[in-house]
Amino acid sequence: MSKKQTPMLTTFVREDTSPRDRRPDDFGAMVNMLLVLSVTAAVSVYYYGLRALICVLLCVGICWGLDVFCLILKKKTLHIHDISPIITGLTIALMLPASVPYTVAASACVFAICVAKHPLGCHRNEIFNCAAAGYIFAELCFPSAVLSYPKPMTELAFDNIVPQTLYPSFTYAASQATSVSISDIELLIGNFTGPMGCTFTVLAAVCALYLVFSRTISGTVFFTQFAVIVGWNMAFGGVFRVKYALAGGMVLFGLSVLFAESSLLPKTIPERFLFGLVSAALLIFADELSRLENPVVYAAVLSAPFARLTGKFGELVRRRKRVKKIFGKYASDINETIRMTGDER
Repeated sequence: MSKKQTPMLTTFVREDTSPRDRRPDDFGAMVNMLLVLSVTAAVSVYYYGLRALICVLLCVGICWGLDVFCLILKKKTLHIHDISPIITGLTIALMLPASVPYTVAASACVFAICVAKHPLGCHRNEIFNCAAAGYIFAELCFPSAVLSYPKPMTELAFDNIVPQTLYPSFTYAASQATSVSISDIELLIGNFTGPMGCTFTVLAAVCALYLVFSRTISGTVFFTQFAVIVGWNMAFGGVFRVKYALAGGMVLFGLSVLFAESSLLPKTIPERFLFGLVSAALLIFADELSRLENPVVYAAVLSAPFARLTGKFGELVRRRKRVKKIFGKYASDINETIRMTGDER
């Protein structure tokens, strides 16, 4: 009589039938994204001290723990190579101010994992980027905590609510004036108020290029979005507006991280080009009409359905071509048979 074996929860896989030691197809992409976010987090700690590190570790720990809990609750198999919850936690932390209350950061992580990810599909089956959804939840529920920032190189207290003076973001200040008292060097190195991981313009640009050339994200989508945003701001505001658009509002960070999920993108280059146009138009629309400080986050969520629709449309076109090719071949055979029959008569 054989003993009944108890399944061991040792791996995170997307399908229970997959081998436990098999790495997911996008493991290399996740490692590259984790590397980029880790470097950005390290610079954030340099700018804002140990409190930034605590926020990062808190978000990563909550996202990872809740992801494991949800998988166990859904009786899914676990896989050690699935580092997507760590990436989600890092992304949420870097989009928040270093002064954010720990409770607010935790609520963003809970919403991202327990509401935006698992009920709507696990990794590679999400409807939209769950880190973006978690940030939007925190911003809408706690706007003063999420949209108030400390100055860089400020040593922050470890309290839940910091006693230091907080300021509006550079994005808000630039939207209220035609010029700002910040030099180009400060814009490049991130020496202005904003989310703790999204203000380093040079670093964000280098990380975006690394992700593109390592094929972690789609270069077609990224460069299409970038060209549309730069062209629009140059046409309607000149060089100042281009600098403000790229340095503020988490634009470079958002384009390289929030639109990066390969499962959310169409498969072919023309489809990705079309998605890049649509998502950039949504970003501009959100920025111009709503005057949101960080419209790229909202655009990432709003454009996700268009990615799937674009892919569905492309698949429909390909199916029609295949059907036409098959039936066209049969039609040629039929016509040839009829012709030969007529010649025999």
